Amino acid sequence: MTSELLLAGDVGGTKTNLALYPLKGDPLHPLALATFLNREASGLEDHIAAFLDDHGRDGCRVRRGCFGVAGPVRDNRVRLTKLAWSVDGAALAGRFGWQRVSLINDLVAMAEGAVRQPGDRLHPVNGGRSRPGAMAVLAPGTGLGEALLVETGQGTLLPVASEGGHGGFAPRDQLQVELVRFALARRNPVSVDSLCSGPGLADLFDFFATRLPVPAQLAGELEAADDRT
Repeated sequence: MTSELLLAGDVGGTKTNLALYPLKGDPLHPLALATFLNREASGLEDHIAAFLDDHGRDGCRVRRGCFGVAGPVRDNRVRLTKLAWSVDGAALAGRFGWQRVSLINDLVAMAEGAVRQPGDRLHPVNGGRSRPGAMAVLAPGTGLGEALLVETGQGTLLPVASEGGHGGFAPRDQLQVELVRFALARRNPVSVDSLCSGPGLADLFDFFATRLPVPAQLAGELEAADDRT
């Protein structure tokens, strides 16, 4: 019997990753994987159609879809925070003839995956000993995604979506106060998201470039490949 497939996706503000998996297969080893730039499409369905066209027979075996989408999900629908797309799970299922499409917040998907990674895929930033308790999942990209993993008391971790990146940036010292003033000249309000991801990274660079010398080679490379908008 031909196995049925799941089409999984990570839909962000800049790009979309799509992958095919057997419904009961190994989540670490997709059968096929592709990345699409979102500026080249009018909606997620365009990327899905292109992906299925590229994978012929395998595409015909897809029965379900699950997509982590960068925005708050309500009633299996979401409007992306950083992109003028709306995604409706039921509408996608109807268009492609699938049994079901589930939409989840992209950081819920990331939190679920983070705790299932094998040890050789983990890279500690600071040393220390792990202790039971709530965990934070942070994902700087086009925006700053945030989620929590909370212990349920039954040996499992519950992922909880959060739009915490949109909270206001609270300066803690004089340097950070000056950073906020610098950023306010470019955007208002100044959120954590607007400083720690996307165009905010260019703002951070420009701010510190007023205080520290920029190597000539780096300055030349930035001028030649400036794409900060």
